[in-house]
Amino acid sequence: MQTLKTETTDVIYNAAAQSFEAKVTVHEADQSVTYACAIDAPITMSFEDAAEGLATQALRRHNVPDGLRSYWSKAANNPVLRLATQNLRRGLPLGQYGFFRGRAA
Repeated sequence: MQTLKTETTDVIYNAAAQSFEAKVTVHEADQSVTYACAIDAPITMSFEDAAEGLATQALRRHNVPDGLRSYWSKAANNPVLRLATQNLRRGLPLGQYGFFRGRAA
């Protein structure tokens, strides 16, 4: 069985839904797949347990071929993504909202 690396980011507690929510990225050799995950849990749950539950949910979703997911190719193999990454580092505007970058209050 292959062990996949996971990265959990933007962990929040949604008090209205009484759940922890996060973006969990599963890294494979040629691409990264991101899932929006949520687990029902009390606010007293430790961060480590919540992160483990979110990662487990992402790995289960990763094994299902159909479902909502976001793919990212590795930048080294994708010239368009590499160019976009370079432009972001330079602070150049991207898309229709690039004008507003740095101007919002």
